Amino acid sequence: MADLVCLHPHDWNYLKLQKCTTALYVLAQNEPNSLGAFDNIFRVHTLVNTKVPQGTAIVLDTNISFQAWTRLGMEVMANQYGDYESTQNAWTFRAEERVTVGVIRPTAICVVSGINPGGS
Repeated sequence: MADLVCLHPHDWNYLKLQKCTTALYVLAQNEPNSLGAFDNIFRVHTLVNTKVPQGTAIVLDTNISFQAWTRLGMEVMANQYGDYESTQNAWTFRAEERVTVGVIRPTAICVVSGINPGGS
C-alpha cells in the first residue's frame, strides 16, 4: 500500500489545478474552496521536493521499501574557548550524526513519468 508520493513543486501545482468536466478540482471535488489546503493525492501523503525530476512522481510504501542505518549516533560538541568565543562571550555548537539509507525492497517503489506534459 502506497503511503507517500514524491513530486516536483511544478508538477504538484499542475495536479492541484486540474479540473474535471464538471469544473470541479479533481483532487478536491467535495471541497472546492480547499485548493492549496490539502497535502495528499487521494489520501496518500505528498512530499514536494525540487530533487525529484520534473514530470516524474515517485510512489512508495515507506514501511517496507527502505531502511535507515545509524553509523554514528547524535554527537553534540560545544566550544567556548575559540578566538571569537572568548572575545564575544559566546558559545559555538556543532551537532553531527552519520546515517545512511538503503533500499531493501525495490518492488515497493514505483516511478511514474509523463506528469505535466506541458512542463509549466
